Amino acid sequence: MRDNPRVSDEVRTHINLEGFRSVFDEADVRYAVLFGSYATGSESQTSDLDVGVRFADECSRRERFRRRNRIDSELQSYADPFVDVSDLEALPDTVALTALRDGRLLYGDLAAKAADERRLERRVEESSERRARRRRDVIDRLAERDV
Repeated sequence: MRDNPRVSDEVRTHINLEGFRSVFDEADVRYAVLFGSYATGSESQTSDLDVGVRFADECSRRERFRRRNRIDSELQSYADPFVDVSDLEALPDTVALTALRDGRLLYGDLAAKAADERRLERRVEESSERRARRRRDVIDRLAERDV
């Protein structure tokens, strides 16, 4: 896979991108994104490198946990800052969506990332609508009781 132009030259000075990609390949990762301060260009000397990984759908929660831990350990040798690896499926929907929207593809299938982003957008929107309905219901019940 060719270098992703979305990964800045500044980030490349802190990581061995080919090393990262070899780890992702060995762990059977569908795609990986850099998110957080390094993705937005707002990192400081104390920032860690946030990496979100997406595994195949058939990968169990336990297997994803095992793989994430191994990836987390192995990536440390390919980066200057501390690397914090997250399983995108285990993150809250809003956090995962932000990681996908604002993140930089490090490895894998851009189409799969885009599909997950659309799926999460729908789930977050549906969740927002449910919360808004619940708030209106509470307000209506309070109003009926003249509270």
